[in-house]
Amino acid sequence: MILFLLASLVPSFSSAEILMGSLDCKAIYKNVEYINNKEKHIEEEAPLKVVFAAGSHVKYEVSLGGKYFSVDEDKVANSLLAFITTAPEYTKGSVTRGNTDNNGVFNFSTVDGFMVHRLECRRQPETNPSRLGL
Repeated sequence: MILFLLASLVPSFSSAEILMGSLDCKAIYKNVEYINNKEKHIEEEAPLKVVFAAGSHVKYEVSLGGKYFSVDEDKVANSLLAFITTAPEYTKGSVTRGNTDNNGVFNFSTVDGFMVHRLECRRQPETNPSRLGL
């Protein structure tokens, strides 16, 4: 009975939405290296994948350029918690809480010299509250 009551308090989302999540996020790594007095520009990208989904929470993550990128989405609170931390210890890095803007975009970056780690997320069109008139 208690489980039924708790389940009725959680908003329902389709299983497809939960498995896919409502965000398209990618990690971007940029750097400039100097080898034999020659400048070499490095730019890599990787999509964040859904690694956990339960109720209204979805977790996305990927490792790229020596960093671990993570986004925790809370669909009820309509908020995001984003991390960019140094792998493999995950104890040094940056964290921010926020949400997508009116265009459904969320950006978060860390900079260390020429090295840039950037997290870019876009709310999928059907789940962008501003496009749904919410």
